[in-house]
Amino acid sequence: DRPQRRRVLVDMMGKLMPVFANAGIRVVGLWTTIAGLSGKFIYLLEFESLADREKKWTKFIQDPELHRIIAEAGEYPTIAESNEFFQPTSYSPLK
Repeated sequence: DRPQRRRVLVDMMGKLMPVFANAGIRVVGLWTTIAGLSGKFIYLLEFESLADREKKWTKFIQDPELHRIIAEAGEYPTIAESNEFFQPTSYSPLK
């Protein structure tokens, strides 16, 4: 059931915060919807460049703790997934 899978995903992501940090990945924020299109879970990670993302993401996915946490959660609880890469504007407070 979709709401249960989302709860599992949100809980799992909370447990993954140290794994992100260990890989050098800055987690900017994590959100769930409270109005509008329901059921969304969005997280935003910061990287210096696509090359930086590749290096750090490789370290992240090779971390045994990641795989332990996923196994503990059961089947990987993806509801829907999309990856988007953004570049800040010159006036963005997040640069």
